[in-house]
This record gives sequence, structure tokens and C-alpha cells, in this order.
Amino acid sequence: MNLRAPGGIDDFGDTPEEDELRKSFIMTWNDEGKYMGAYAMARPDLPNYVDPRVEPPVTGAVAVPWNGFPKLLSRWFDDETSEQGRERAEAGADVLVPLWSCVLPDADKKLFVMECAPHQVPFYANLYGDHVTQLVRPRRLVNADGSVGAELVEEYRQQDEYLEWFAKRDEQGRLVELHFTAEPPDYWRALAEVSREKVLALYERILGHPVPADEVFHATDVATIGVDAKGNVGWFITSNKGEYNPLNAWTTRKGIIHLTHGANTLGAEVNLAKEASKVLECDALPVPPLSEPTAEVRRIACGGYGGINRSSDPLIGLAVGDHVSDGARITLTDPVGLYIMNCNLAGLRNPDGQVVGEAVRAVVRGRADAAEPRIVRVELKAPVGASYVLGDCQLDGRLLRRGGQVARQTTMGLYAQVYPGSATMDVSPCSAIPCRNPTRPTHFVPSGRDRESGQHVCPVSDDPKLLLQSPYLPAAGAQGSPDPAAQAARLKSHAGAPVKIDAVHQRPASRAPVGI
Repeated sequence: MNLRAPGGIDDFGDTPEEDELRKSFIMTWNDEGKYMGAYAMARPDLPNYVDPRVEPPVTGAVAVPWNGFPKLLSRWFDDETSEQGRERAEAGADVLVPLWSCVLPDADKKLFVMECAPHQVPFYANLYGDHVTQLVRPRRLVNADGSVGAELVEEYRQQDEYLEWFAKRDEQGRLVELHFTAEPPDYWRALAEVSREKVLALYERILGHPVPADEVFHATDVATIGVDAKGNVGWFITSNKGEYNPLNAWTTRKGIIHLTHGANTLGAEVNLAKEASKVLECDALPVPPLSEPTAEVRRIACGGYGGINRSSDPLIGLAVGDHVSDGARITLTDPVGLYIMNCNLAGLRNPDGQVVGEAVRAVVRGRADAAEPRIVRVELKAPVGASYVLGDCQLDGRLLRRGGQVARQTTMGLYAQVYPGSATMDVSPCSAIPCRNPTRPTHFVPSGRDRESGQHVCPVSDDPKLLLQSPYLPAAGAQGSPDPAAQAARLKSHAGAPVKIDAVHQRPASRAPVGI
């Protein structure tokens, strides 16, 4: 059994040459060393998650839904209580986050790439050492002579519910189009390994204009500063010339092709489902009262999987846990993906007050099946010949200014299947409990543990751990925004040409903290 691409998408044509590319992609996608071939493999320590290739499911698919707007921002701004809170959360969702990194040795003296947002640097300095503060910075392009050159601009969206969007505006700043995607970067990485030409052709088809190859693939080697196991500071090659750049401008600043947030990957989705398939100590507790963290928040803190302030991860984990508690093992349904299941535009009206929701929406990629929708790209724009643009419309009584307003009306989801009566019911203890942010009570953070007593300890207001659960909001002077002087110091170049080594490996992106 070969696992399919998200949404069952087939981007190849009918010619013999295209069929050969299709076969090559299927092999790459199902390679057990990477992509879905690796993601789907069962783990001996997590027996309640099933590899569907080994044991095909016999039950129907069950949908697990959640809302598409970043709940982290909703909680941060407490946006259910005021119009101002809603507007600030929606503006925050449009902020692109710079990606900084450095190379560090792990406990086994193997080098890894640590990635983080600028405002999270204090946490990682506390975790790995103060030298991180001096090292971490944007990556650099490598010049033809081997020297380190200009900074590489790498940014990602803080839209972390497996739904991201791009707003297209005219010269007057009016909103003319909204593009939403749920396509994971994993698919595009795999496709790039098979055919760079296919990737470029799809970029041009989706975006509607030519795209230079060196704006999608790295035009040079890319170097990351770091320190080796002997304490030597230098530059290390962490991306090669010609390699696909998943944070290129056409999927970040200039448009959108696929998801960019470090947690919005298929690998993260499958790993979350696997980790959530344990029977947890908290599963036997009664339903919490309304004044306490909800069951899904309590469970994700206990299990240490995913982002506690997201809508998606806690609800996915709770759904998996409910099935396992009922004695069933689980798997994610092929084709595994994160899907736009519904976008409720019943409240979208043009300047004349007419409902225009369906007239402005187009499903561009994926399948809009009524029973099991697997949509991965939706675009909104005024109908051809209309005297208005999208930004002239109102959605539920508010002028449509940002994509976040539509994301609030969007239901995301995935599909799972169960294997009744076969679960391993060994109970795992809780790794943490949910704590309320000392300065923002609607916002959560997992507890730590006291080293002597082993008791759960909630963080205080100046704990760097809070930075992992806070958004990047530099314009608003938000908590943890980078200090310009400190940033300039970190950007000081180190002498020496970058070193090519095989030992650098990628850790789970620090911009997507899991279980910390």
C-alpha cells in the first residue's frame, strides 16, 4: 500500500514522462527514511498508533474538527471580550516572524540546528547557555569565493492552526484577494526532490505569473553560525545551493503556496497523534468545572504533546485519547492531511447588503466532497465585473480588512480511523499540569517540576518559559520583543569561511515548541 499525497492531489499529467515523475514521487513520498513513509511507521513504545500499511483499517473515517484562527492569539488578547481584542488578534496573525538559528552540540556532541523567534532567545539561552545570545541570528548566503555574505531573509507566519493565509491588496491598500492554504511543506519538499521544474510550474500556475527559480530554490549555499563540540565558533553549511527553500518570498512575503509555521507539518500532525495515543493519568479524572482548564487543555499538558494554546493540537489529542480510553487503537486516514472542511461565509455582504459568500469563494486545490471534504487551498475575490473589491464587503457586520476574520469562520479538520477493542491500556503519568499565565489568565503554559520534591510548579511572571507561548509582536512593544542594540551585537560577523560537514542535523523547530 502506498500512501497518497494530502487531499489525494496528483499534480502530474498523462504523458509517459509525467507518469515516470508520478512513480518517482510516490517512491519518494513513501520512503521509510523520510516523509509519509517514515511518519506512518508504528513505534514499539506507542502501540496504540497503527501503521495502516501493515494493518489496514476496516472502520470508516472519523472527522476531528477545530477552528482555523490562532487560539494562541485569541487567548493572548482575550478577544472574546472586546472588539479591540479581536482586531489586535487579527492584526497579530498577519505579523511575519523572523527565523533565527545557530548550530550547537547536543549531549552526545553531535551538532544540531537550533531555531527560534527573536523574542524566544532568552528561553534558549537559559536552556543551552548564555553563548546562545551571542550566536543566534539570521542565516547568511555564501559568496562564490566561499566567504559569508548577506543575510538570508527567513520568516514564517504565526498562524499555527494548520491554516495560513495571504492578503493581496491594490495600490490604495484595499483588500482585493485572500488566499488560504492547508498544504504542508512536506509535500513540496518531496516534490522538489523529484522535479524542480514541476515545482516551478505549479508555483506559476497557482500564483498566476512567472517565478524565477532562484527565488524558490537557494541560489547559493546557506550558512548558520554556531559552535562545535570543542567550543570553536564558526559558520556551517546548513542548506545547499539548488535546495528547495520552504520559506521563500513567494510563500511568505509575496504570496502563499504552503504552510510555513514550524508546527504546521504532516510530520508534526502524525507525531502528535502517536504521542496522544497513550492512556494518560488524567483520562480517569472527571470533567473539569467551567472555572478550570478544559479537558483538552488538561490532557495536552499531561501528555506533553503539541501546543497547549492552540485549538488544533489539544482537540486532536483529546479525540485520540477518547478513542484509546474506549479500548481502540487509532491511525490517521489516508490520504493524511490537514484540511479546510468548511468556510462559513453566510455573513459576507457586498456594499449593497447582498449576501455574496459563495460568489467570491473558489476551491483551488483539494476536494470539496460534501461528506469528507479534503480542501487544501481556497481563494476569495470579488466576482468578475463587480463594482467593488473584497475589502468593500462586510463579514458579520465588520468591514473585511484581514484574513483572520475569514479564518474565524473556517473549520479545519483531519480524519482518523479506529481499531476497536485492541488498545494497550497501560497508564502513563502526567508530565505537567496546565498553569495560567501569571499576567494573562486566559493564556496557558505547562508546569515545570521542582527538582527536590518532584511537584508540579507553575512559572512566575518573569520565567523565560512564558516566551514559548507568547506571540511575536514587535510593533506593539510586546513581551520579549528584541532589543535593537542586542540584536545588532548578535549580527556581528565572525571571520572564516563556512565549513561543510555531514554531522549537522535538524532538531524539531524551536518555533514550534512541543512538550516543554
